[in-house]
Amino acid sequence: MSIFVGPTGSMKPTFFCTMKSNRVFCLAAVLLLLVPVTVFALPRFALMGGDIDCRGCHLDPTGGRLRTDGGDHFAAKVLAMWPSHSPFSADIGKGIRIGVDWRSQFLYFGDHITFPSNYAALGHTRGDTMNRASGALEMALPIYFSAQLSDAVQAFAKVDPILSPITSNSWEAYAIVHFVHSSGEFLQSGSVVGDAYLKVGAFYPAFGIRFDDHTVYTRGGNAAASGFGAAGLFWQPDYKDEGAELGVELFDHAFVTADLLNGNEGAGFGAPGQSQVFKDNPFGPYAVSLRGIVSTGPLLDRQLSAEIGGSLYLHTVQNIQRQGSSAADSTAQTMLAAIHGGLHVGSVAILAEADLGHYIYHIVTGGYSDTVHALAIEGTVNIVKGLTGLLRFETYSDGSHDSTETNITSRFTVGFQWFPVRYLEVRPEFRIARGTTTIPGDAIQTEGHTETTALIQTHIFF
Repeated sequence: MSIFVGPTGSMKPTFFCTMKSNRVFCLAAVLLLLVPVTVFALPRFALMGGDIDCRGCHLDPTGGRLRTDGGDHFAAKVLAMWPSHSPFSADIGKGIRIGVDWRSQFLYFGDHITFPSNYAALGHTRGDTMNRASGALEMALPIYFSAQLSDAVQAFAKVDPILSPITSNSWEAYAIVHFVHSSGEFLQSGSVVGDAYLKVGAFYPAFGIRFDDHTVYTRGGNAAASGFGAAGLFWQPDYKDEGAELGVELFDHAFVTADLLNGNEGAGFGAPGQSQVFKDNPFGPYAVSLRGIVSTGPLLDRQLSAEIGGSLYLHTVQNIQRQGSSAADSTAQTMLAAIHGGLHVGSVAILAEADLGHYIYHIVTGGYSDTVHALAIEGTVNIVKGLTGLLRFETYSDGSHDSTETNITSRFTVGFQWFPVRYLEVRPEFRIARGTTTIPGDAIQTEGHTETTALIQTHIFF
Protein backbone atom coordinates (compact mmCIF):
# COMPACT_ATOMS: atom_id res chain seq x y z
CA MET A 1 0.00 0.00 0.00
CA SER A 2 0.95 3.61 -0.35
CA ILE A 3 0.04 6.69 1.56
CA PHE A 4 0.34 10.40 0.94
CA VAL A 5 2.86 12.12 3.15
CA GLY A 6 2.73 15.66 2.16
CA PRO A 7 3.09 18.51 -0.27
CA THR A 8 5.78 20.91 -1.04
CA GLY A 9 7.11 23.45 -3.09
CA SER A 10 5.26 26.47 -1.85
CA MET A 11 6.66 28.07 1.25
CA LYS A 12 6.24 31.23 3.24
CA PRO A 13 9.39 31.93 5.25
CA THR A 14 9.64 33.65 8.59
CA PHE A 15 13.14 33.13 9.93
CA PHE A 16 16.28 34.66 11.33
CA CYS A 17 19.68 34.26 9.72
CA THR A 18 23.23 34.91 10.90
CA MET A 19 26.57 34.40 9.20
CA LYS A 20 29.95 36.08 8.98
CA SER A 21 29.49 37.17 5.35
CA ASN A 22 27.13 37.17 2.40
CA ARG A 23 23.66 37.32 3.95
CA VAL A 24 22.07 36.97 0.51
CA PHE A 25 23.68 33.54 0.12
CA CYS A 26 22.29 32.54 3.49
CA LEU A 27 18.74 33.57 2.73
CA ALA A 28 18.78 31.99 -0.71
CA ALA A 29 20.17 28.76 0.65
CA VAL A 30 17.40 28.50 3.21
CA LEU A 31 14.67 29.26 0.69
CA LEU A 32 15.84 27.24 -2.27
CA LEU A 33 18.03 24.44 -1.05
CA LEU A 34 17.00 22.94 2.22
CA VAL A 35 13.30 22.22 2.19
CA PRO A 36 12.61 18.48 1.84
CA VAL A 37 8.87 18.69 1.29
CA THR A 38 6.90 16.95 -1.36
CA VAL A 39 3.56 16.16 -2.87
CA PHE A 40 4.04 12.43 -3.10
CA ALA A 41 3.40 9.28 -1.19
CA LEU A 42 6.06 7.15 0.41
CA PRO A 43 6.90 4.68 -2.37
CA ARG A 44 8.21 2.13 0.11
CA PHE A 45 4.66 1.52 1.37
CA ALA A 46 3.64 0.11 -1.99
CA LEU A 47 6.85 -1.94 -2.13
CA MET A 48 6.37 -3.37 1.36
CA GLY A 49 2.77 -4.26 0.59
CA GLY A 50 3.81 -5.97 -2.64
CA ASP A 51 1.48 -3.69 -4.59
CA ILE A 52 2.29 -2.87 -8.21
CA ASP A 53 0.44 0.46 -8.10
CA CYS A 54 -0.97 2.81 -5.46
CA ARG A 55 -4.73 2.39 -5.95
CA GLY A 56 -5.08 0.84 -2.50
CA CYS A 57 -4.54 4.22 -0.85
CA HIS A 58 -4.71 6.90 -3.56
CA LEU A 59 -7.02 8.24 -6.20
CA ASP A 60 -4.09 8.39 -8.63
CA PRO A 61 -2.68 4.93 -9.48
CA THR A 62 0.84 6.43 -9.66
CA GLY A 63 0.54 7.69 -6.07
CA GLY A 64 0.40 10.93 -4.17
CA ARG A 65 -2.17 13.64 -3.78
CA LEU A 66 -5.60 12.68 -2.45
CA ARG A 67 -6.08 9.54 -0.37
CA THR A 68 -8.97 7.13 -0.57
CA ASP A 69 -10.78 5.34 2.26
CA GLY A 70 -7.96 2.78 2.10
CA GLY A 71 -5.41 5.53 2.68
CA ASP A 72 -7.38 6.86 5.65
CA HIS A 73 -7.50 3.38 7.18
CA PHE A 74 -3.77 2.86 6.61
CA ALA A 75 -2.84 6.18 8.25
CA ALA A 76 -5.13 5.68 11.22
CA LYS A 77 -4.65 2.01 12.09
CA VAL A 78 -1.56 0.67 10.33
CA LEU A 79 0.86 3.60 10.27
CA ALA A 80 0.25 5.37 13.60
CA MET A 81 2.17 4.37 16.74
CA TRP A 82 -1.01 4.82 18.80
CA PRO A 83 -3.78 3.86 16.37
CA SER A 84 -7.21 5.41 16.54
CA HIS A 85 -10.36 3.34 16.30
CA SER A 86 -12.79 6.26 16.09
CA PRO A 87 -14.40 6.63 12.65
CA PHE A 88 -13.13 9.25 10.22
CA SER A 89 -14.07 10.12 6.66
CA ALA A 90 -12.83 12.87 4.34
CA ASP A 91 -16.07 12.68 2.35
CA ILE A 92 -17.98 15.97 2.44
CA GLY A 93 -20.91 14.78 0.35
CA LYS A 94 -22.02 11.92 -1.82
CA GLY A 95 -19.11 11.28 -4.16
CA ILE A 96 -17.25 14.43 -3.02
CA ARG A 97 -14.01 14.15 -1.07
CA ILE A 98 -11.53 16.68 0.36
CA GLY A 99 -7.94 16.39 1.59
CA VAL A 100 -5.49 18.80 3.22
CA ASP A 101 -1.74 18.78 3.89
CA TRP A 102 0.24 21.25 5.98
CA ARG A 103 3.96 21.26 6.69
CA SER A 104 6.21 23.40 8.86
CA GLN A 105 9.92 23.08 9.49
CA PHE A 106 12.82 24.32 11.57
CA LEU A 107 16.30 23.87 10.14
CA TYR A 108 20.00 24.66 10.55
CA PHE A 109 22.38 24.91 7.60
CA GLY A 110 26.17 25.13 7.49
CA ASP A 111 28.39 25.53 4.42
CA HIS A 112 32.15 24.97 4.78
CA ILE A 113 34.82 25.40 2.08
CA THR A 114 38.35 24.01 2.39
CA PHE A 115 40.66 26.16 0.28
CA PRO A 116 43.77 24.81 -1.48
CA SER A 117 46.91 24.83 0.67
CA ASN A 118 48.66 27.16 -1.80
CA TYR A 119 45.69 29.52 -2.12
CA ALA A 120 47.40 32.49 -0.41
CA ALA A 121 50.65 31.88 -2.30
CA LEU A 122 48.77 32.34 -5.56
CA GLY A 123 47.91 35.88 -4.52
CA HIS A 124 44.35 35.29 -3.28
CA THR A 125 42.80 36.33 0.00
CA ARG A 126 41.54 33.49 2.13
CA GLY A 127 37.85 34.23 2.75
CA ASP A 128 35.41 33.09 5.35
CA THR A 129 35.08 29.33 5.15
CA MET A 130 31.84 28.85 7.07
CA ASN A 131 28.35 30.15 6.36
CA ARG A 132 25.49 29.36 8.72
CA ALA A 133 21.74 29.81 8.61
CA SER A 134 18.77 28.75 10.71
CA GLY A 135 15.09 29.47 10.72
CA ALA A 136 11.47 28.34 10.74
CA LEU A 137 9.46 27.88 7.57
CA GLU A 138 5.77 27.60 6.77
CA MET A 139 5.80 25.75 3.49
CA ALA A 140 2.57 24.59 1.93
CA LEU A 141 -1.14 24.11 2.45
CA PRO A 142 -2.59 22.36 -0.61
CA ILE A 143 -6.28 21.51 -0.61
CA TYR A 144 -7.46 18.55 -2.68
CA PHE A 145 -10.90 17.86 -4.10
CA SER A 146 -12.25 14.84 -5.94
CA ALA A 147 -15.60 13.98 -7.47
CA GLN A 148 -16.60 10.35 -8.02
CA LEU A 149 -18.58 10.86 -11.22
CA SER A 150 -19.28 7.14 -11.57
CA ASP A 151 -17.74 3.86 -10.41
CA ALA A 152 -14.89 4.21 -12.92
CA VAL A 153 -14.78 7.97 -13.65
CA GLN A 154 -13.23 10.51 -11.29
CA ALA A 155 -12.18 14.17 -11.34
CA PHE A 156 -9.45 15.74 -9.21
CA ALA A 157 -8.31 19.29 -8.46
CA LYS A 158 -5.62 20.79 -6.23
CA VAL A 159 -5.18 24.39 -5.10
CA ASP A 160 -2.58 25.88 -2.75
CA PRO A 161 -3.23 29.31 -1.18
CA ILE A 162 0.44 29.66 -0.20
CA LEU A 163 2.17 31.01 -3.29
CA SER A 164 5.90 30.90 -3.91
CA PRO A 165 8.23 31.95 -6.76
CA ILE A 166 10.16 28.75 -6.14
CA THR A 167 7.45 26.47 -7.53
CA SER A 168 6.12 26.69 -11.06
CA ASN A 169 2.52 25.82 -10.25
CA SER A 170 0.03 26.10 -7.40
CA TRP A 171 -2.75 24.04 -8.98
CA GLU A 172 -3.33 20.73 -10.69
CA ALA A 173 -6.42 19.13 -12.22
CA TYR A 174 -7.31 16.08 -14.25
CA ALA A 175 -9.99 13.52 -15.04
CA ILE A 176 -9.30 9.80 -14.89
CA VAL A 177 -11.37 7.11 -16.61
CA HIS A 178 -10.78 3.45 -15.70
CA PHE A 179 -12.00 1.82 -18.89
CA VAL A 180 -10.98 -1.59 -17.48
CA HIS A 181 -12.23 -1.71 -13.89
CA SER A 182 -13.48 -4.12 -11.25
CA SER A 183 -16.93 -2.51 -11.49
CA GLY A 184 -17.24 -3.55 -15.13
CA GLU A 185 -18.67 -0.15 -16.02
CA PHE A 186 -16.89 -0.18 -19.37
CA LEU A 187 -14.82 -3.37 -19.48
CA GLN A 188 -14.54 -5.92 -16.70
CA SER A 189 -11.11 -6.41 -15.16
CA GLY A 190 -9.67 -9.92 -15.27
CA SER A 191 -6.59 -11.99 -14.56
CA VAL A 192 -4.67 -10.47 -17.48
CA VAL A 193 -5.67 -6.79 -17.28
CA GLY A 194 -6.50 -5.88 -13.71
CA ASP A 195 -6.93 -2.16 -14.39
CA ALA A 196 -6.50 0.24 -17.31
CA TYR A 197 -7.08 3.98 -17.23
CA LEU A 198 -6.75 7.19 -19.21
CA LYS A 199 -5.84 10.37 -17.34
CA VAL A 200 -6.23 13.74 -19.07
CA GLY A 201 -5.38 17.20 -17.74
CA ALA A 202 -2.51 18.84 -15.86
CA PHE A 203 -0.56 16.42 -13.67
CA TYR A 204 2.87 15.14 -12.63
CA PRO A 205 4.09 12.60 -15.21
CA ALA A 206 5.01 9.08 -14.17
CA PHE A 207 8.80 8.72 -14.02
CA GLY A 208 11.23 6.88 -11.77
CA ILE A 209 10.77 6.63 -7.99
CA ARG A 210 8.86 9.46 -6.42
CA PHE A 211 11.05 9.86 -3.35
CA ASP A 212 9.13 11.91 -0.80
CA ASP A 213 12.00 14.42 -0.51
CA HIS A 214 12.08 16.68 -3.56
CA THR A 215 15.73 17.69 -2.93
CA VAL A 216 16.87 14.14 -3.80
CA TYR A 217 19.15 14.50 -6.83
CA THR A 218 17.05 12.10 -8.92
CA ARG A 219 14.15 14.53 -8.43
CA GLY A 220 14.40 18.32 -8.15
CA GLY A 221 17.68 18.50 -6.22
CA ASN A 222 18.82 21.87 -4.96
CA ALA A 223 19.31 25.23 -6.57
CA ALA A 224 22.52 27.17 -7.24
CA ALA A 225 22.32 28.69 -3.75
CA SER A 226 24.44 25.70 -2.89
CA GLY A 227 28.13 26.31 -3.37
CA PHE A 228 28.06 23.16 -5.48
CA GLY A 229 25.87 24.86 -8.08
CA ALA A 230 22.52 23.58 -9.30
CA ALA A 231 22.16 19.84 -8.76
CA GLY A 232 19.21 17.67 -9.63
CA LEU A 233 16.69 16.98 -12.35
CA PHE A 234 13.68 19.06 -13.35
CA TRP A 235 11.12 17.16 -11.23
CA GLN A 236 10.54 20.05 -8.82
CA PRO A 237 7.90 19.83 -6.05
CA ASP A 238 4.93 21.26 -7.93
CA TYR A 239 6.06 20.29 -11.42
CA LYS A 240 3.18 19.54 -13.73
CA ASP A 241 2.66 19.02 -17.43
CA GLU A 242 -0.40 19.04 -19.66
CA GLY A 243 -1.42 16.01 -21.64
CA ALA A 244 -2.65 12.45 -21.28
CA GLU A 245 -1.45 9.31 -19.52
CA LEU A 246 -2.39 5.73 -20.33
CA GLY A 247 -1.80 3.17 -17.59
CA VAL A 248 -2.27 -0.60 -17.61
CA GLU A 249 -1.88 -3.17 -14.83
CA LEU A 250 -1.01 -6.63 -16.21
CA PHE A 251 -1.20 -10.03 -14.48
CA ASP A 252 -1.18 -8.24 -11.09
CA HIS A 253 2.63 -8.05 -11.37
CA ALA A 254 3.35 -5.41 -14.04
CA PHE A 255 2.38 -1.75 -14.33
CA VAL A 256 3.06 0.24 -17.51
CA THR A 257 2.36 3.93 -18.17
CA ALA A 258 2.79 6.06 -21.29
CA ASP A 259 2.43 9.86 -21.24
CA LEU A 260 2.04 12.28 -24.16
CA LEU A 261 2.77 15.77 -22.86
CA ASN A 262 3.40 19.35 -23.91
CA GLY A 263 6.87 19.12 -22.41
CA ASN A 264 7.16 21.69 -19.62
CA GLU A 265 10.53 20.74 -18.16
CA GLY A 266 11.73 24.20 -19.25
CA ALA A 267 9.09 25.76 -16.95
CA GLY A 268 8.27 28.34 -19.59
CA PHE A 269 5.43 29.42 -21.80
CA GLY A 270 6.85 30.04 -25.24
CA ALA A 271 10.18 31.64 -24.27
CA PRO A 272 13.30 30.62 -26.23
CA GLY A 273 14.56 27.26 -25.09
CA GLN A 274 11.34 26.46 -23.27
CA SER A 275 8.13 24.64 -24.06
CA GLN A 276 4.85 26.18 -25.08
CA VAL A 277 1.39 25.55 -23.69
CA PHE A 278 -0.10 26.24 -27.13
CA LYS A 279 1.90 24.74 -29.97
CA ASP A 280 2.56 26.56 -33.22
CA ASN A 281 2.58 23.09 -34.74
CA PRO A 282 -0.32 21.06 -33.29
CA PHE A 283 1.52 17.86 -34.18
CA GLY A 284 4.63 18.57 -32.16
CA PRO A 285 7.11 18.55 -30.73
CA TYR A 286 5.61 16.85 -27.69
CA ALA A 287 7.27 15.10 -24.79
CA VAL A 288 6.89 11.37 -24.25
CA SER A 289 7.34 9.68 -20.88
CA LEU A 290 7.37 5.90 -20.50
CA ARG A 291 7.56 3.89 -17.28
CA GLY A 292 7.33 0.18 -16.56
CA ILE A 293 7.59 -1.87 -13.36
CA VAL A 294 7.59 -5.60 -12.69
CA SER A 295 6.87 -6.78 -9.13
CA THR A 296 7.05 -10.12 -7.39
CA GLY A 297 4.01 -9.27 -5.31
CA PRO A 298 3.89 -10.20 -1.61
CA LEU A 299 5.84 -13.35 -0.76
CA LEU A 300 6.46 -15.40 2.41
CA ASP A 301 3.44 -14.04 4.26
CA ARG A 302 4.25 -10.47 3.10
CA GLN A 303 7.78 -10.62 4.51
CA LEU A 304 9.43 -10.39 1.08
CA SER A 305 8.78 -8.44 -2.10
CA ALA A 306 10.84 -6.89 -4.88
CA GLU A 307 10.35 -4.76 -7.97
CA ILE A 308 12.43 -3.51 -10.88
CA GLY A 309 11.60 -1.02 -13.60
CA GLY A 310 12.76 1.59 -16.05
CA SER A 311 11.68 5.04 -17.19
CA LEU A 312 12.34 7.17 -20.27
CA TYR A 313 11.59 10.83 -20.99
CA LEU A 314 12.10 12.34 -24.47
CA HIS A 315 11.44 15.87 -25.69
CA THR A 316 12.73 17.79 -28.72
CA VAL A 317 13.27 21.37 -27.54
CA GLN A 318 12.81 23.97 -30.30
CA ASN A 319 14.08 27.52 -30.73
CA ILE A 320 16.96 27.15 -28.33
CA GLN A 321 20.02 29.42 -28.20
CA ARG A 322 23.06 27.30 -27.42
CA GLN A 323 26.49 28.61 -26.42
CA GLY A 324 28.49 29.66 -29.49
CA SER A 325 25.55 29.22 -31.83
CA SER A 326 23.99 32.01 -33.85
CA ALA A 327 20.97 29.97 -34.94
CA ALA A 328 17.88 30.98 -32.99
CA ASP A 329 15.77 28.15 -34.39
CA SER A 330 18.04 25.24 -33.54
CA THR A 331 16.78 22.17 -31.73
CA ALA A 332 18.12 19.79 -29.10
CA GLN A 333 16.92 16.45 -27.78
CA THR A 334 16.24 16.19 -24.06
CA MET A 335 16.65 12.57 -23.02
CA LEU A 336 16.39 11.20 -19.51
CA ALA A 337 16.61 7.47 -18.77
CA ALA A 338 16.39 5.72 -15.41
CA ILE A 339 16.59 2.25 -13.97
CA HIS A 340 14.96 1.81 -10.58
CA GLY A 341 13.85 -0.86 -8.20
CA GLY A 342 13.31 -1.95 -4.64
CA LEU A 343 13.66 -4.82 -2.20
CA HIS A 344 11.67 -5.46 0.96
CA VAL A 345 12.75 -8.04 3.54
CA GLY A 346 10.96 -8.08 6.87
CA SER A 347 11.14 -4.61 8.40
CA VAL A 348 13.76 -3.35 5.91
CA ALA A 349 13.03 -1.67 2.56
CA ILE A 350 15.60 -0.48 0.01
CA LEU A 351 14.81 1.76 -2.98
CA ALA A 352 17.34 2.78 -5.65
CA GLU A 353 17.33 4.85 -8.82
CA ALA A 354 20.11 5.68 -11.30
CA ASP A 355 19.56 8.34 -13.99
CA LEU A 356 21.43 9.26 -17.15
CA GLY A 357 20.38 12.44 -18.92
CA HIS A 358 21.26 14.56 -21.93
CA TYR A 359 20.37 18.24 -22.26
CA ILE A 360 18.58 18.49 -18.91
CA TYR A 361 17.00 21.77 -17.83
CA HIS A 362 17.44 23.25 -14.33
CA ILE A 363 14.07 24.78 -13.47
CA VAL A 364 15.14 27.08 -10.63
CA THR A 365 18.37 28.45 -12.06
CA GLY A 366 17.67 28.15 -15.79
CA GLY A 367 20.03 26.71 -18.40
CA TYR A 368 20.76 23.21 -19.62
CA SER A 369 23.33 20.57 -18.75
CA ASP A 370 24.65 18.54 -21.66
CA THR A 371 25.13 15.42 -19.54
CA VAL A 372 23.74 14.42 -16.15
CA HIS A 373 24.33 11.41 -13.89
CA ALA A 374 22.35 10.98 -10.68
CA LEU A 375 22.09 8.18 -8.14
CA ALA A 376 19.92 7.74 -5.03
CA ILE A 377 19.79 4.72 -2.71
CA GLU A 378 17.47 4.82 0.29
CA GLY A 379 17.16 2.27 3.07
CA THR A 380 14.55 2.27 5.83
CA VAL A 381 13.89 0.03 8.81
CA ASN A 382 10.75 -0.11 10.91
CA ILE A 383 12.08 0.20 14.46
CA VAL A 384 8.72 -0.04 16.21
CA LYS A 385 5.21 0.61 15.02
CA GLY A 386 5.00 4.23 13.90
CA LEU A 387 8.78 4.87 14.00
CA THR A 388 11.07 4.31 11.01
CA GLY A 389 14.79 4.96 10.61
CA LEU A 390 16.07 6.26 7.28
CA LEU A 391 19.48 6.33 5.56
CA ARG A 392 20.03 7.70 2.04
CA PHE A 393 23.13 7.95 -0.18
CA GLU A 394 23.28 10.12 -3.31
CA THR A 395 25.70 11.32 -5.97
CA TYR A 396 25.32 13.82 -8.79
CA SER A 397 27.47 15.14 -11.61
CA ASP A 398 26.84 17.08 -14.78
CA GLY A 399 28.71 18.92 -17.52
CA SER A 400 27.60 21.84 -19.66
CA HIS A 401 28.62 23.36 -22.95
CA ASP A 402 30.01 26.43 -21.14
CA SER A 403 32.45 24.19 -19.18
CA THR A 404 30.69 24.69 -15.85
CA GLU A 405 30.32 21.53 -13.81
CA THR A 406 28.67 20.33 -10.65
CA ASN A 407 30.44 17.47 -8.94
CA ILE A 408 28.92 16.21 -5.71
CA THR A 409 30.91 13.20 -4.60
CA SER A 410 28.40 12.15 -1.94
CA ARG A 411 25.47 13.18 0.19
CA PHE A 412 24.29 11.16 3.18
CA THR A 413 20.96 11.64 4.95
CA VAL A 414 20.06 9.99 8.24
CA GLY A 415 16.80 10.53 10.03
CA PHE A 416 13.55 9.23 11.44
CA GLN A 417 9.90 9.33 10.51
CA TRP A 418 7.59 9.24 13.48
CA PHE A 419 3.83 8.89 13.14
CA PRO A 420 2.66 9.14 16.79
CA VAL A 421 -1.07 9.38 16.03
CA ARG A 422 -3.11 9.30 12.86
CA TYR A 423 -2.53 12.10 10.35
CA LEU A 424 0.54 13.48 12.15
CA GLU A 425 4.18 13.03 11.14
CA VAL A 426 7.31 14.36 12.87
CA ARG A 427 10.51 14.03 10.88
CA PRO A 428 14.02 14.89 12.15
CA GLU A 429 16.90 14.57 9.65
CA PHE A 430 20.61 15.30 9.35
CA ARG A 431 22.48 15.58 6.04
CA ILE A 432 26.07 15.99 5.03
CA ALA A 433 27.16 16.61 1.43
CA ARG A 434 30.71 16.54 0.07
CA GLY A 435 32.05 17.69 -3.28
CA THR A 436 34.25 20.09 -5.21
CA THR A 437 33.35 23.41 -6.79
CA THR A 438 34.93 26.60 -8.09
CA ILE A 439 35.29 29.62 -5.84
CA PRO A 440 33.02 32.45 -7.08
CA GLY A 441 35.00 34.59 -9.51
CA ASP A 442 37.94 32.19 -9.39
CA ALA A 443 38.72 29.20 -11.58
CA ILE A 444 40.64 27.39 -8.82
CA GLN A 445 38.95 24.26 -7.55
CA THR A 446 38.63 23.84 -3.80
CA GLU A 447 40.10 20.79 -2.13
CA GLY A 448 36.85 20.06 -0.31
CA HIS A 449 33.39 21.50 0.16
CA THR A 450 31.06 20.33 2.91
CA GLU A 451 27.45 21.23 3.57
CA THR A 452 25.53 20.09 6.65
CA THR A 453 21.82 20.40 7.31
CA ALA A 454 19.81 19.53 10.41
CA LEU A 455 16.04 19.87 10.43
CA ILE A 456 12.85 18.82 12.09
CA GLN A 457 9.64 18.83 10.10
CA THR A 458 6.01 18.59 11.21
CA HIS A 459 3.32 17.34 8.87
CA ILE A 460 -0.44 17.31 9.47
CA PHE A 461 -2.56 15.60 6.81
CA PHE A 462 -5.94 14.05 6.16
